[in-house]
Amino acid sequence: MAKNKRGASGISCLIGVNKPKNYTSHDVVNRCRRAFGERRVGHGGTLDPFATGVLPVMVGPATRLAQYFETCKKEYVAEICFGMATSTDDLTGEVVESCDVPEKLGDENYAREVLASFIGEQKQLPPQYSAIKVNGVRAYSLARKGKDVELAARDIVVYEAELLAIKPCEIQGNQIAGVSEFALEGASNPTESDSFMPGDKSSIETIPSANSGEDSAALNACQNLAWEVRFVVGSGTYIRSLARDIGEGVQCCAHLSSLKRTFVGGITLDSSTNMEELEAEIERKQSYADEQGQEPSCAPNALLLPACAKVLDPCKVLPYKTYLATEDDMRLIANGGAIPCDETRVFECIDGDLAPTNERLTHGELLFIVQPEKVLGIYSWSEEAQLLKAYTIFSTGVTRCLVQ
Repeated sequence: MAKNKRGASGISCLIGVNKPKNYTSHDVVNRCRRAFGERRVGHGGTLDPFATGVLPVMVGPATRLAQYFETCKKEYVAEICFGMATSTDDLTGEVVESCDVPEKLGDENYAREVLASFIGEQKQLPPQYSAIKVNGVRAYSLARKGKDVELAARDIVVYEAELLAIKPCEIQGNQIAGVSEFALEGASNPTESDSFMPGDKSSIETIPSANSGEDSAALNACQNLAWEVRFVVGSGTYIRSLARDIGEGVQCCAHLSSLKRTFVGGITLDSSTNMEELEAEIERKQSYADEQGQEPSCAPNALLLPACAKVLDPCKVLPYKTYLATEDDMRLIANGGAIPCDETRVFECIDGDLAPTNERLTHGELLFIVQPEKVLGIYSWSEEAQLLKAYTIFSTGVTRCLVQ
C-alpha cells in the first residue's frame, strides 16, 4: 500500500517536544513524522544535539507557524565552564586555550554583578561554528575547513541573567585530548581533522571515571569552575556566545558546557511531549503494520492525533491577540479576503487564558483569526482601511485543542 503523501494525514497541530541529549532537531522531526503519519513536519528554533529541552514542532499545514517563533522570548538554563575555551564555544569543540580560574569567580556577589552587566540590548558576534550563511555557505562548513569566517555582529536582547549556582565543571570526553595537548605539549589550534561540527554525536561522550597517565594529570589540573545561569533572551541570541563573552569580560577563557531550554514563547517543559512517548507511538504503529502487512500509516487511528501528543493552542503560546470570526467572516476568510473588526471579539492571553482586551489595535499588529476549535489564519490590522487583512492562511486550519 502506498505511503501517505505530504499533507495527506489531515493533521494540523502544534506541539512541544522535550528533546533529550544526542538527538538533533531533525531527529525529532523524523520521529514526529512517523508518530503522526505525516511527512510535513517542521520545528521552530534549532537545538544542538548536546542541548535538551523545549523544541516547538508543527505538523501538517501548521508548519507555517514556524516563522512566528523566531521573535519569541526563550529561557535557558546554561552552565558556563571557566578555564577552557573551545573551537565551537561549547563542549563539542576542541580545546584551543586553557587558563587559571581567578578566585573571584567563586564569589556569588561578583558573579551576579557580572551577569547583570550583560542584561539589555547589545551587539553579539555569532560563533564561527554556526548555521549562518556566508556567501551561501554555512559558517560551520568553512570553519571546519580551517577558513577564517567573518560574521557580522547582530543586535540581541538579554532580558534576564540569574545566577543559580557556582559549582565544579566536569570536562567532557572529547576535551581530554585537547587539554592534554594544550597543557602538556603547548599546541595551539586544532587541525581540520580534529575539529567537530557543533553537536557532533562523537563529541558528547563523558569522561570515564578512571583515567591514567597524562590524561589524568591534565584532567586533575583542569577541574574548573562553572556558573549555572538562567537566561531569558530575545531572537538570534547564541548562549554559547554569551558564555564566551562572559569569559572575556572576567578575563578568563570559558565555554558553554551544558544547555537546557525551558520555554519558547508559552511552550514549557511541562506542556511538552516526551521523546519516549513518541517512540512508543511509533512502535505501536509499526507492530500493528507488521502484523497486518501494511504501512505504519495504516495502523488503527493512524489519521488521528497520537494520544501521547500534548496539542497546544497557538493562541496561548504565541504573543498575538485573537479574533473570533463570525459566520459572515468565514466566507471572506475562505478566499483570503479582508474582514471588518468588531473589537468586542478581540481577546488576549493572560496567564494561559483568553480574555477580552482593553488595548486598542495598532497598525500592522498581527492577530490570530479563529473558530473555537481551530486557527484559520493570521491577519494584520490596517489602520487606514479599518480592516483586518490576510497575512497567513492555514488551508485546513490549525487545531486549537484535541478533537478526534
